Amino acid sequence: MVTNADGSFALEFNCKQTPMESSRITLSNGRHRHVLQRAHIASRNAPEAIEAKLRAFYLLRSAISDGPSCRLEFDESKLATSLSHSIPVSGHHIANAPMAAFAILGVINTGSAVFDLPNLYIARSTVFSTSSPPNPTLNIVALIVRFGDHVKATLGRAAQVNSNMGTRAS
Repeated sequence: MVTNADGSFALEFNCKQTPMESSRITLSNGRHRHVLQRAHIASRNAPEAIEAKLRAFYLLRSAISDGPSCRLEFDESKLATSLSHSIPVSGHHIANAPMAAFAILGVINTGSAVFDLPNLYIARSTVFSTSSPPNPTLNIVALIVRFGDHVKATLGRAAQVNSNMGTRAS
């Protein structure tokens, strides 16, 4: 860790964004040089997310204050305003189509199929329920291997059905 000139350290919080209709990734009308549409990312801070971040600062300060070697200092009068004006930043756009047991809780089921479109599958980090700071590569690989096993089993059953139907027809 690198200290600031005054001997202090910077603090960064990473947390899941509250789902909001106005906070989303969409395709814009602009085009990339390779003719693909550009992505438009609209990140917004929901009031409940700001409250959660405030609680996190206070809880962390309380936990750190219990120890003998450091303390967390911030200007309480400016913290809420600062958090409400902060721009949500994510190195990994994750949890845009979360996996869930029921459609009311997510976009895809545990077999990676979109709830309303059972022949459409999503196998990428967007199905995670939340984002963590480390790189998600290992989790993505595990998800794809699991999805591959599902496709293999599904295609195997379909091939068996087709094979049986062909046998009966002859």
